[in-house]
Amino acid sequence: MGTVLLKNKKVHIKPEYLWSYDCLNKKPAVFFDYFRQNLDCRSIEPNDAHSKSLGCRKMFLMTNTGNASACRCYEKAGGTNAADDVVMYEYKK
Repeated sequence: MGTVLLKNKKVHIKPEYLWSYDCLNKKPAVFFDYFRQNLDCRSIEPNDAHSKSLGCRKMFLMTNTGNASACRCYEKAGGTNAADDVVMYEYKK
């Protein structure tokens, strides 16, 4: 049993339940609250310290141009389309 924060309250729920189809169907408010707190792309940003510890000088992601949700998420995180024939997002600081 794990402790998670839902609407600023600590509750004891198994984290795997929060991502389950059962939770989505039986407790959609709980499911989407947890989703917004943990997977909302508006708060993602590149992990520069981890990248530097691996010796990386650039970070990039590739996705299919048909994956509009991923494209929007990467753009909101500060990525720019860096290639004409494929969609590739670079994160520079």
